[in-house]
This record gives sequence, C-alpha cells and structure tokens, in this order.
Amino acid sequence: MARERRAPRGAGARERRERGAGGRHLHPHDRGRHQGRGPPPRLRGGGRDPHRRGGRRVRGRRLGGRERDRGDALVPERGRLPVPVPPKRGGGEVTRLACIDIGTVTARLAVADVEGGRVVRLAKHSEICNLGQDVDATGRLNDEAMGRVLACVRSYVESAREAGAVAACCTLTSAARDAENAPVLGAELDALGLDPLIIPGQVEGALTFLGVTHDFPGQNVLVADNGGGSTELACGRTREDGSLDLRFVRSVDVGCRRVTEKFLSADGPDDESAVARAHEFAAAAFGPAVREGGLLAAGTEGAAADAPATLVVTGGTVTSLVAVKKELEPYDPAQVHLATLSREDLEELERRLASLTVDERAALPGLAPKRAPVILGGVAAVLELMRQTGFTQLTVSESDLLFGLAVAAETTLAGKESPVGWGPTMRMLR
Repeated sequence: MARERRAPRGAGARERRERGAGGRHLHPHDRGRHQGRGPPPRLRGGGRDPHRRGGRRVRGRRLGGRERDRGDALVPERGRLPVPVPPKRGGGEVTRLACIDIGTVTARLAVADVEGGRVVRLAKHSEICNLGQDVDATGRLNDEAMGRVLACVRSYVESAREAGAVAACCTLTSAARDAENAPVLGAELDALGLDPLIIPGQVEGALTFLGVTHDFPGQNVLVADNGGGSTELACGRTREDGSLDLRFVRSVDVGCRRVTEKFLSADGPDDESAVARAHEFAAAAFGPAVREGGLLAAGTEGAAADAPATLVVTGGTVTSLVAVKKELEPYDPAQVHLATLSREDLEELERRLASLTVDERAALPGLAPKRAPVILGGVAAVLELMRQTGFTQLTVSESDLLFGLAVAAETTLAGKESPVGWGPTMRMLR
C-alpha cells in the first residue's frame, strides 16, 4: 500500500488540489506511464477561458457483495439503442475502449466502440458504491466505501478484458477531490492495472458537455451534470464541424449526497423546513455561477444574447425521476434518454418523496433501493437549479461524461487532440 499523502486543508485547499500540474496520479509510483495529453478543456471561440485560475490552467491529479443500480444500458450515438456488436476487424477503423468513472455515489463502466472520434456504440453499467459516504463531514474516504469501490472496479476490469477492450482509463470526481486520503484508494486502483486520475470539475463538465451535445447540434444549451458531491454546469454549443464552442464551465459543490448529509434525515420523512434549508443552500451555491456565466434561460428577463435555450441534465437523480414517473420496471434507457421533466413534475416528486420514509422511497417502482437515501437531496438540487436559471423544463440525457470520456480516450490513445483539448491516461489491457 502506498504511503498516504495529505492534501492541503482549509480555505482554498480544493482549488490548490485542482491545480496539480500535468495530471498528478493518486499513486506515487507513476513515472514513465502513458500521460494524459494536453491542457484541460479550452474555449474554441474566443472570450475568457473558464479553466484559468490566477493565470494558471487547471489540470487533473493523477492517482495511482454489491447491489445492481442499473442493468447494462446501451447509449450509442444519437440516442438509438441497438444491441452491441463486435468492432470491425481489419484496418483498425474501430477501437474498443473501457472507461471507468468513480463518482461520489456510483462507480460506472462504459465499453465503447469509437471510430475517428465518434462513438459508434457504448454499453454502460453502474453500481451504487457511495464512495462519498461521510466525506463532506470528515474530509476522508471511508474504509468500507473504498472496499465497495474496489470490489466493483475489480469486476469492471475483468468485464472490460472479456469484452475485448484494448485499453482502459479511470477517472474520479468530487469525493476524491475532497478527500485527503485519496492516494490510499489510488494505490489499490493502480494494483488493478489502472491509471486513476482525479479530474477537476472543469474537465468533468467539459467531458459531459461533449457527451451530451451531439444530440443538440448547433443549439445553445446548458448542460448540468448533477452528481453526488457536485453539479457541473457547462454552457455553449456544438458547431457544424463538430468542434465545441464552450463558453462557460463551473463546478458547484451541490450534489445529492452532499445535500442529504447536510440537511435531510437519514430515515425520512423530511419536513418542509429541512427541504427549505436544502433549497437555500443550493440557491446560494448556484446563484453566483448563474450570474457569472449568463446562464438564465433564453427569453427570461435579463437573459444574455447567447443565452441557453435548452437545459439538459445528466446523472442518477434525473434518470431515476423519469423511471419513477413512468414506473419503469425494469429500467429502460430507451424511455429515459431525451425524456423531459417539467418544473411542476419535480415539485410534485419532491413533495411526494419528502412525505415518505427512506424504506418507502426504496419500494417505489423505478427507483434503485440504494438511491433512495439520496434521491430527495438530488431533487432539491435540480429543482433549485431550474428556479435559479428560469427554465421550466429540462431534458434528461443518458449520454454523459462516459460518452465524452470515450471520445477523449480514443483520440488520446491515437496521439491526437481531443475535442475538449484534454485526454485521460490510458493503460493497455492486452
């Protein structure tokens, strides 16, 4: 086990951690491996670069008995859902890659066939591991939570090899960014044959934007990736040539687990005052980002000339809400991808969930039982984002960070620049 390296604590600690040059591994013995290529995501249309802080560009930090949350969900390009087929043989037109993303609540695997920077097909699997358990209160990863993640990721690596993936990448997000003992987890992930990389929120947001916006070509959209510890906001459009005009990216520390642990009951139900405090917290966090980024919905008073016309949200909260609304048993990504939820839908679901105990929430058709403890916190976060931005409807996307990460991984492996100007570290699997 690698010796633990403590990250700086106190005011500004997270910002200093996110400035690790060159993409620092969690595992300390990482010299001579395939490095993540290029700077973090960049603007391609002029204007202020949202990825600069104090004159320096933000980069990633390198790291050296589960319950099924979702079945294998196929989310290929343009939202169609065909059965996966083996990659083409001969000529190397298609590269099959594995992408593992370890979030605050879920650990996810995507096995993707990528051709010339385009995802041909992608199979996803996710498991609720709750890596972020108690991180907001302690600043440290819980030993049991790390054990759950490692057991899950071990099976993912085996599955990726069996599926014929030639290489794999591994990213970690909010919980690992906030935890001082993240290198302990990194050493164990390195031992599984991965090159784990903590990505800053700006990179996370840009990769999600890349994954989502192929369904919205030429449109000004606001993409919100609502996770367990944070919500990444990215605003811009995809040009006709496929390049990104990404004008604003910001990571906000509002996520379903963080909100739950701060304000809501572990058992439920939750009274109006607790839910109100959760909304106040989310409003105070989202408000400055909305004002700075010009994220008010097009057509609302005070909206910018290039204001977003569409709000697209990814993450387990909104996909679960669609599944609950439609009572999907089993979960069907074809009925979730590009589904819409109105602000009234979320208000009604929030009232309903708040009135139930966690056990009662877990019994709802369409809701994974392990998501029941944090679903109300997620609803409060997303609903408050809608109120702050003035959107009355959101579109749910299954094409998320993993989709964008697959594109960035393929271009990195080929020695090319990814559409967001950043690429993950890769490990060959065969």
